Amino acid sequence: MMLLDRHSGQVGTSRSNAVQPIVNVMGDHVALGPLSREVLGDYQRWLNDFAMLASLDRRFRPITIDWIEGWYERHAKGVAHTMVFTLWEVAGWRPIGNGALQDIDFRNRTAEFGLFIGEADRRGRGFGTEAASLLLEFGFRVLGLHTMMLRVFEYNLAARRCYERVGFREFGRQRESQFMDGRFWDVIYMECLAADFATAVPSIIHTNRAGGGAPEPSRVTKGDATGSVSSPRGDHDDERASSA
Repeated sequence: MMLLDRHSGQVGTSRSNAVQPIVNVMGDHVALGPLSREVLGDYQRWLNDFAMLASLDRRFRPITIDWIEGWYERHAKGVAHTMVFTLWEVAGWRPIGNGALQDIDFRNRTAEFGLFIGEADRRGRGFGTEAASLLLEFGFRVLGLHTMMLRVFEYNLAARRCYERVGFREFGRQRESQFMDGRFWDVIYMECLAADFATAVPSIIHTNRAGGGAPEPSRVTKGDATGSVSSPRGDHDDERASSA
């Protein structure tokens, strides 16, 4: 992970046919940046994908651009105890999803974690695992959090594998509390301590070489990262949504 100071413009300037957006955290293939008005159409499109929502949310309703604009305006001004990011694919600077830390409690150093890959053709290619690693490392090593938790539906096996890969472990279940495809499923609660993450992913920090050269490549655990990794609760609504 690299927190950009944008002093040199080295990162991403060689990308063709695209202009690098403002980003806060840079990985090898994924970057985290602030919400953008220019991406409102993508946010709306993702949240109208009911097939994706089946794996990460309990709300199925058409989302209008007016609703998205209202959500954006609230978060653009800052929502207490919540940080929402746009996920960008570094190659071409394409927006591919959202991530968030919610219910951030700096006294107890805790937060709720949420993430999803909205672009179907970017699921199962490692983007979710890298994005999860970047968001966790930002929370632990920059914000100084001690533990994060999430919720995931029992049937979202890809998300559960992704979370386990970056250090999350199950700590409880709300049994038969999610209805899907004619039956009830458990909602699984998972947690990750800073020490768990450090063990699972020893380092994904980008470090500059002596002399101010290009950043060293990050070491991110690769794998079949899920598409719909999870749904930020503060993501596109102020209601509580399940992480999945």
